[in-house]
Amino acid sequence: MISVVIPLLNESNLVDRLLIETFSNLNAIGESFEVVCVDDGSTDSTLSHLLHFREKNSELKIVSLSRNFGLQAALTAGLDYAK
Repeated sequence: MISVVIPLLNESNLVDRLLIETFSNLNAIGESFEVVCVDDGSTDSTLSHLLHFREKNSELKIVSLSRNFGLQAALTAGLDYAK
């Protein structure tokens, strides 16, 4: 299984395109995969975009942090959550 961890902070403008491209490329590989997105305390609609995308893509896992902990903590949280 391929696991991709993506930390996000206030990325509502690009998260949809990022996920579409990521899923497209991972589907082309033909192996099982998961994409773990870590919302690192975003104050915009990043989390809403993630939740909406997950409705049709069960391979998307979401970790939502209560506040901004920084890149390293977000990556660690995503790696801990990944299979």
